[in-house]
Amino acid sequence: MRKLILPTLLTLIATLTIGRARVAYAASAIQIAPTSLEFEIAPGETYVNQDFNLFNPSRTEAQVMTPKVLDFSVEGETGTYNFAVRPNRMFSLSEWVTFSPSEITLEPLEVQTLTLTITAPEDAEPGGHYAMLLTSSQPLELGDGDGGVVLRAVGGVGAPLFATVPGEISWEGKILEVMPVPFKNFGPVDFKLRFQNLGTVHYKPYGKIEVFDFLNNKVGEVEIPPTRVFPQTIRQMEANWGRLLLIGKYRAKATLTYGKPGEEKTDTAEIAFWGFPYKGALVILVTLVLVIVVSNLRKREATYGSTKSQITRSK
Repeated sequence: MRKLILPTLLTLIATLTIGRARVAYAASAIQIAPTSLEFEIAPGETYVNQDFNLFNPSRTEAQVMTPKVLDFSVEGETGTYNFAVRPNRMFSLSEWVTFSPSEITLEPLEVQTLTLTITAPEDAEPGGHYAMLLTSSQPLELGDGDGGVVLRAVGGVGAPLFATVPGEISWEGKILEVMPVPFKNFGPVDFKLRFQNLGTVHYKPYGKIEVFDFLNNKVGEVEIPPTRVFPQTIRQMEANWGRLLLIGKYRAKATLTYGKPGEEKTDTAEIAFWGFPYKGALVILVTLVLVIVVSNLRKREATYGSTKSQITRSK
C-alpha cells in the first residue's frame, strides 16, 4: 500500500477566512494521499486519475465521506486559499471535474480509491486552472457569515488540484521589493521579499540572497526555497541569515529565477541595512567607566593614605 501522507488536516473549529469566503472544518483523522495533484491537459482532452486514496485510521468507527470539488483563488501574500462559491472563470477548474464514487464508506482501517475524471472544454483558456478536492463525513453546507459565504464540512480533508492548459501562456513576473530590515543588535537576520506573478500560470520562483559588508566583501549567502506563486498574485518569500555578530552597514542582493522550465528568467533587487551590538557595547562601556572610576578612587585613597603617613612621621 502506498505510503499515506497526512495532509494539512482540518482541525477543530479551524476557519480559513479570506476576503468574502470562509471554510470551517471540524476535527478529523481521515488521511488522503497524494496531498495534491498537478497535471497538464489540452483543450478537449480528458485526464483520468485513480491515485487518490482515502484512509480511515480509526479502529472502531466507520466514516461516510462525500467528495466535492470547489474552485479557489489566493488572497493576501501568504498563499492562503480562498474558496470561491462563484468561480473565477479565467482560472476555474471545478466544472471540468467529475469523480466516482460519489460517496465513500470507509470501514475502520480501510483504504479506498477515488477516481477523478477531468475533461477540458474545447475553448479552455491556456494557463493555470485551480480547484480543491474536498472530502467530508457530512455534506458541505453553504451559509452566510460576517465575511460572506461560509462553507462547512465535518470530518473533512482537502487536496488542491493544479491544472495547466498548454498554449499561449505568459510566464512573466518580477520582484517588487526586498522588505526593509530594522536596525539589528545581533543576528540572525530575517529577509522577506515580495514577488509578483504577472503571468497566467503558476510557477515556483527560487534563488538566493547574497550579503556584502561595507567594504563590498561577500560575507554570506542564503537560499530562497522554491515557493509556488499563483498567476496575478503577490507572494512573500523568506530567507534567514544565521550570522550573529553584525557590525556596520550591509547590502543584501536578492536574485530570483522564475518562469517556464528551460526558459527561466532572473530578477534582482537590493536593500541596505545596519547592524551593531550596541547593547553589548553599552555594557562594556559602562563596565570600563566603572573600572576607571574605581581605579581612580583607589589611587586617590592610596595617595591620601601616603600623604597622611608622611605628615604623621614628620610630627
